[in-house]
Amino acid sequence: MTRPVGASDPGEEGRALRRRYRLGLLAAVGAVVLLALLLRGQYRRELYHLTGAASWMWVGDDVSEPRPTAGLFVRSFTLSERPRRAVAKVCGDRQYVLWINSYLVSAGHNRPGFVLDVIPVTDLLRAGRNVVAIEASSPTSIGAVLFSMDIDPGPLGRAEGDPRGRNTVVSGRHWEVVGEWAPRLLEGGCGTGRRPWIWGAPPDHPWSYPEPRLHARPLVQSMAGEPGLVPGASAVAAGERSWRYELGKRFRGLVWVVRPERGSPPWRVRAAVCEGRMPEAGFAVVPLAGAPRWLVPGVVTGGTVVIDGPAEPPDLEVVRVLEPAGCS
Repeated sequence: MTRPVGASDPGEEGRALRRRYRLGLLAAVGAVVLLALLLRGQYRRELYHLTGAASWMWVGDDVSEPRPTAGLFVRSFTLSERPRRAVAKVCGDRQYVLWINSYLVSAGHNRPGFVLDVIPVTDLLRAGRNVVAIEASSPTSIGAVLFSMDIDPGPLGRAEGDPRGRNTVVSGRHWEVVGEWAPRLLEGGCGTGRRPWIWGAPPDHPWSYPEPRLHARPLVQSMAGEPGLVPGASAVAAGERSWRYELGKRFRGLVWVVRPERGSPPWRVRAAVCEGRMPEAGFAVVPLAGAPRWLVPGVVTGGTVVIDGPAEPPDLEVVRVLEPAGCS
């Protein structure tokens, strides 16, 4: 039987309809996947912002007049096993150094603006007792620390009642603050400190953060080798009461001021950190009493460090960090 001229083929129409159906289905699936990815990214960002019941811990409540202030906040906790996953979140005003079980985790500064540093710390935790220590300092006595750790326990931890879920270890009244540095404190020599002054409980606190700053790994896993000494005698005068250290154009690493003796004239350190520019004012050196050295709050880049202050320039210790080191 012959099909009339101009009549369409029913089979061809069916095939075209099926093609349109498949294309529409693929487009719908793609839209759902894209939406899921967008929502997942937004959820992860929101999750990293959360600090649970964490409160701002202050060294003290005497802020009547500006003066350099430093303290070490210490907290210990026990785990039945090493967790499946752990993430630390910390914000220090103005400067902070975070240690977990004596391992250097991160170092940073805030103002202007506030940033929540987020660092994976699973490899630094262990079964049994763990110790978190945060060294905080401020040149004006106005400053505090906010800390939260998300811990995802393994099966044994859940069975034995270890803390589970997010925001397990948070800053608050159950920490101790001490005014003098000692190695035993990083290993949990607690019991001799006092309770910190607590003020402000995010997210209701008016201070807010930009996007959380994610780090690939703790600083201890980024260091290439051991710190090496740069003696003060190698410093070149860069002006009245100012000295410059050249560490190399490609230098990227950590810098310690080795001799922050108590009672010495104040120093300020100028260095480009986190791929930034050399700050005009620099970072005020406010060492914790008894501390053998003071860490510049961030990964120094660019290779030039300028120290303003006393007549005798201090020694420096430097150590390179691996790429990508992350910014603190």
